[in-house]
Amino acid sequence: MNVMKKLKPTLTLICSLTLVGCFDSTFSNSSVDRWIDNPTANEIKVTIDDKELTIPAKSGIKYAFEYGKHTLKYNGDSLTFMAKPSISNNTGFINPTQSNYILLSTFYTNSDKVYEEMIKPYLNIIQVSVNGEPAEMELPVQIINDVFIENEDWLEIMLNEAGFADDIAIVGAKLLYPNGRIQHGGIIVGPGEVAQHMNRGMTKNDFGYVGRSVLSQELTAVTAAMMLVKASVFHEVDGFDEINLKIAYNDVDLCLKVREAGYRIIICMDVIATHHESYSRGSDDRPEHQERFIYEMEFMEKKWGEKTVYKNDSAYSPHFKVKPQLFYELTDPAKI
Repeated sequence: MNVMKKLKPTLTLICSLTLVGCFDSTFSNSSVDRWIDNPTANEIKVTIDDKELTIPAKSGIKYAFEYGKHTLKYNGDSLTFMAKPSISNNTGFINPTQSNYILLSTFYTNSDKVYEEMIKPYLNIIQVSVNGEPAEMELPVQIINDVFIENEDWLEIMLNEAGFADDIAIVGAKLLYPNGRIQHGGIIVGPGEVAQHMNRGMTKNDFGYVGRSVLSQELTAVTAAMMLVKASVFHEVDGFDEINLKIAYNDVDLCLKVREAGYRIIICMDVIATHHESYSRGSDDRPEHQERFIYEMEFMEKKWGEKTVYKNDSAYSPHFKVKPQLFYELTDPAKI
């Protein structure tokens, strides 16, 4: 599915390329370095501001972007973005080979006034109808490149969920494995396990525990593989932690911050997509990823371990243990 053709032009942050904050950067007085990655088995050619670059297979190059607007082209797709001084010591890498991305863009500047003026043309102000009344919503959409969506009206459905109440900040979707079984039906959090996907392994139309596999509901967390986020809340909680959670659990951490700030999270079971989990970056089970994955698990436990929103997931009965399989093994009554 080509997502770019399905969305309204008012979604100005749409692109088939991705710019993702992840790596440390070095700064000079007039430019910022970014890593351009090629994880594929083939050599690729990328054009930056009319300059063609050749990137070897399974490799990458560091490129210095002068402050200002730039255009990056790859395989018929084009991305325009701003390179500005960052107030932090982290920036992004660019992976041109990832497709079906909708860009969640961050602008950096030291002046709030300049920031507001610069970001305004790029804000995702969408005209919607809430309870029959016209309204505006500011919603960047983030979709990972290994998601294939079944519903042509998926955005309208998710927007309706998001517009139901002012305190709804995130809306997620039901994701399937390529074999048709459920991969993600929401996330339950808790000490020891950090996060567990609900309804994993069930068939698409399984009812689940008290209907929780088919009914839209409020949860503590959903996966960022397909996530609608209210932009103002995303910035309020400082977005993803790109320093300590480069790959795993950054979506769970974001959701916990959003919940802690007093907002609600909904999973919309009416929007269904097939998710080729970790198709682009590879599995966390691979030996080369284990050290990083263990660090990210320990970071989550240290950061959230004593907080109620994490210790006692309000979307999960304390009578069940937070472990695979969810809603199955009972907790010792003495520990409740």
